Amino acid sequence: MGKRGERSDGGVPDADSARKKEGRKQNRKAGKRGIKRVSPTPGASSVSSGHTTQTSTPTLTPNVGICPSLSLKRNEGKNMEVGQMQRQWVDYTKSLFLEGFLDGQFLQLQQLQDENNPDFVVEVVSLFFEDSERLLKDLTFALDQKGVDFKKVDAHVHQLKGSSSSIGAQRVKNACIAFRNFCEEQNTDACLRCLQQVKQEYCLVKNKLETLFRLEQQIVAAGGSIPMMELGF
Repeated sequence: MGKRGERSDGGVPDADSARKKEGRKQNRKAGKRGIKRVSPTPGASSVSSGHTTQTSTPTLTPNVGICPSLSLKRNEGKNMEVGQMQRQWVDYTKSLFLEGFLDGQFLQLQQLQDENNPDFVVEVVSLFFEDSERLLKDLTFALDQKGVDFKKVDAHVHQLKGSSSSIGAQRVKNACIAFRNFCEEQNTDACLRCLQQVKQEYCLVKNKLETLFRLEQQIVAAGGSIPMMELGF
């Protein structure tokens, strides 16, 4: 009997037998290399004789965008919040002028503030706070002496008057004017009363300005801008 793959009459092997024999050889070789031969399927990778053929498959991307109507409502709510804080700032600032705590000099400071120097007013007022507290301590010490040096007291009051005038602290400035009159008279008791009045006015305007600056910080933090004001009310 002839070998498999050969015709029994000793002729050339037929084509089908040859292909089957070659396929068995390739399977044995692939098994030794640890490669599993699989039939390719649509949309999957196929491995043939150590080579990989990729077939692409469509990928669905979920829509993760924010609903436009919801985003619009959020923006409207934020704008309303900023607008409310700006109106509160305007009303509060007006009250400081109407009650005499500030005058037009403070508005001039605000007009000098711009994007290149956004903290100009806060910096100037902070210097006023430092100078005022130092001068008030000096005045307290000077008036506590047995022999009061009224020239020195007057010099301190003059400095405080100039400092308060530079930022528009009107009530502090007016209290200093009365204080200097009693320094000229060398009236110790009247000077002590004026000192208490100046301290009170200073504390009041300091608290008012700190509140105003906090409102401004809240407006800026919410994405708003500080309104401009004029003395037209």
